[in-house]
Amino acid sequence: MMRNSWAGIFLLLFTIGCGSVPFHETALVPLGSGDPRDVVERFRAGIPDSFELLNTVVFEYNGRKFAAIGTIRINRADRVFKVAGMNPMGIKLFELSGDQNSVTSNYSISDFSKYGDLASAVGNDIRRIYFDLVPGPEARSWKRKYTQIFRQPSDSGYLEYVFAGRDGDLIEKRY
Repeated sequence: MMRNSWAGIFLLLFTIGCGSVPFHETALVPLGSGDPRDVVERFRAGIPDSFELLNTVVFEYNGRKFAAIGTIRINRADRVFKVAGMNPMGIKLFELSGDQNSVTSNYSISDFSKYGDLASAVGNDIRRIYFDLVPGPEARSWKRKYTQIFRQPSDSGYLEYVFAGRDGDLIEKRY
């Protein structure tokens, strides 16, 4: 009986692992000759002020790699976030909350403290990814056949926003 249970679990995990991705890449089409800021404003109008995501991620943190399954709650209007992560076995790894300027570790396994400040690293990444989803007015822009790119200074580097597709979606944000 136990052997059949393990075989069933293995088959279920194998089937899930071989499933297809539930979304598709944005189809790249030639962009029209409109004002680049129209693309940004159209995208801005469609972004919700708050949202929740369920995600999987592989962290590379001070030379160590680990996988996590997590939830993120973002409130862009108030510029606050909450995030929690657990390993694939279901063990809670961390729970953080923060705003534009700070992050608080509500829980973190002790092993992470050996490798640096996990809360700051995760908080900074969340801010870069989910806050400021559109470029500011100071961003330079240029157009390629299939993309509209905006670039602006950020911290010690640059942020690039790449818009593409029929609806002018943000398809990539690079730091």
